[in-house]
Amino acid sequence: MTTVFITHAHWDHVGGHSYFRGLNPRPKFYGRGNYQEEFEKEFNGPEVFAKQFFGERFSSEDVLSYKPDITIDNRTDLTIGGSKFELIPVRGGETHDAMLIYLPDEKVMFMGD
Repeated sequence: MTTVFITHAHWDHVGGHSYFRGLNPRPKFYGRGNYQEEFEKEFNGPEVFAKQFFGERFSSEDVLSYKPDITIDNRTDLTIGGSKFELIPVRGGETHDAMLIYLPDEKVMFMGD
């Protein structure tokens, strides 16, 4: 694995990043430059709520330690392993740091959730 695309920085999308960062070779993480905005919204609530929602074993540090290696703030075309990708940053919808991932040759779009 060489690449991980983060469609948006919610806890359920970045919470396992430390596992992938431990792989050899280490994959590059692509995400939006404004990912911190989402963390601020998610983790500014009462700690009691966080434990009820996420469970006792959840550590917010597992999420808050996420940082993309490559930030995407403008539409970006890449080729990875012979496949073409278009990374399309969008604002609105579920988050303000959303990124659509389009494979033009296959005419496939990944939207996140």
